[in-house]
Amino acid sequence: MDFLKNNKRLSFKLDGQDAWDLDYETEITEDGNTITTVYSFKDGLKVTNIAKKYDKFGAYEWVNYLENTSDKCSGIISELWDCDCALPLEHEEPWKRQTYHPDRNTVT
Repeated sequence: MDFLKNNKRLSFKLDGQDAWDLDYETEITEDGNTITTVYSFKDGLKVTNIAKKYDKFGAYEWVNYLENTSDKCSGIISELWDCDCALPLEHEEPWKRQTYHPDRNTVT
């Protein structure tokens, strides 16, 4: 799960600005196969990402929570991508594939 530790994992805009260009604090906790990351923005928006790994199945559970901790309305959240990261997936090296290319002289 190391690839999750230094990766923001989601993206969105807050009042039209890329959220990661704004001021925020990050708190990361790890408990076994669970990493909880909390992003606290200065306007009161709190984004919590909980990622759990299930070794037995080679699977992940991924949940994002957005919360307004302020007594004022939050900014407008748009272009929310709940999983915006590169995942390290295994594949054959080099990637092998089979394709069909018709003979242009005989195609009608």
